Amino acid sequence: MIIMLSSGLKVFDATCPLVTKVHVEVANLRNQAREVVMIGHKGHPEVEETMGQSPEGMYLVDTVEDVARLQVRDPAQLSFVTQTTLSVDDSWLLIARLKVQFPQVQGPKKADGYLI
Repeated sequence: MIIMLSSGLKVFDATCPLVTKVHVEVANLRNQAREVVMIGHKGHPEVEETMGQSPEGMYLVDTVEDVARLQVRDPAQLSFVTQTTLSVDDSWLLIARLKVQFPQVQGPKKADGYLI
């Protein structure tokens, strides 16, 4: 996307479309008053930016131990998203653990690549 500033300068948004998709998903979920678990690596720029979208109601998990310690306000209103650069194996393990601990957790649609 190109944004033209009043000064005549052009700003190019070079955000990866997959990352933008996650940002839009998080915004939609938070607008529905859902809490969101971000599966990703602490300190990764994509994770930091995504987590920064919502001052509250978001949780970061990087390990199975993080999931075990996770406490949410309302498990019935819980969703998850993942860092786009995580391996399928790393994501699958944490998603599976989330589903055991929070059976009502919702993920992105299967069309988005989550098969469990």
